[in-house]
Amino acid sequence: MLPDDVEPVFEEPDSFAPPEGAARGVVPAWTHDPHLLNLEFDGTQIHISFQSREIPDESRVAAFRVQLQKFCADAECKRIKFDLAGIKILPSRMLGFLVTLKNEGNEVELVNVCPMVQDILRLTKLASMFKM
Repeated sequence: MLPDDVEPVFEEPDSFAPPEGAARGVVPAWTHDPHLLNLEFDGTQIHISFQSREIPDESRVAAFRVQLQKFCADAECKRIKFDLAGIKILPSRMLGFLVTLKNEGNEVELVNVCPMVQDILRLTKLASMFKM
């Protein structure tokens, strides 16, 4: 409890502010780590793998989006290959991110997809959107 003569401060620290151009919305704990994804461009397509095998939360998916959009723009590439090795589940926010990439005109390929993720894609009728 604060003493009576102290006014509380209700400002967000700058470290929680999303980078310029990032998707807006409720982001509980913004993480701006340029090494969330392993990104490689081989001249024809972007190869993506995940640094962490944890289920990505909203802030991490938002950070993926910012990092990948910048990399795609810099590489001028619309062919994206996601390596899902070790990923056991994709939360709805991540599925939405993949659908958005596809709807933006990108060719999205998923490799090393575990059976559980394949089931999720089939049940949500999203499997036909992606090359697997």
